[in-house]
Amino acid sequence: MKTVSPTSCSAFFLLLFINRTPFCDCTNYGLIDSYDQDLCWRVDGTGSLQVGDKIVLAECDNGDDRQLFQINDYGYGCGGRCDDAIVVEFRPKLNTSLVIGVNALVTRKRLRVQNPSSDDNSTQVFYYDEHGKLGIDITDEFCMQEFHEDEVEVFGHCLLVTNQGNYAEVGDLVHIRTFEEVFSKPNSILNWLRSVIAPDDDDDY
Repeated sequence: MKTVSPTSCSAFFLLLFINRTPFCDCTNYGLIDSYDQDLCWRVDGTGSLQVGDKIVLAECDNGDDRQLFQINDYGYGCGGRCDDAIVVEFRPKLNTSLVIGVNALVTRKRLRVQNPSSDDNSTQVFYYDEHGKLGIDITDEFCMQEFHEDEVEVFGHCLLVTNQGNYAEVGDLVHIRTFEEVFSKPNSILNWLRSVIAPDDDDDY
């Protein structure tokens, strides 16, 4: 079973996070929103969270606890070097003992609430680049590592997080797709802004 190494992100520094306040203090929750559309992740449903609850798109509302997530630097955890994280996990505010992941590393699997895996965390760890792209690694290569050098080759290592439909709409499921599938849908979401880092930052992701 594959397990992502906690030290795999230590050698990389993303310019996106320079001079920003680290956010992995276990009390700081934020939105995960689309860079170019006012739509955010939301755990679908009402009431208490359940394992299996899906992630959908919703109009961004930082007063909705179902849209708030703890974003942890996987290599260092709470209180770690989260200002330059490249490998992250997402935990819903309503129950931080749970994580967000997918059921399998194949295209079109939906993001959903899961119990943390004790032996194979590869479906629950996300790689993040400076443009806001999120991906799950599907090979032994480092997903997103060489984004600027060979876009096609590197994205071949990842299943990218996007919305289900051809156009981003409230209620769309959030799932993973291949590089080719995502870029065949010109109006789908590709770049995500982690508002927990810098909610008022309008930099080009």
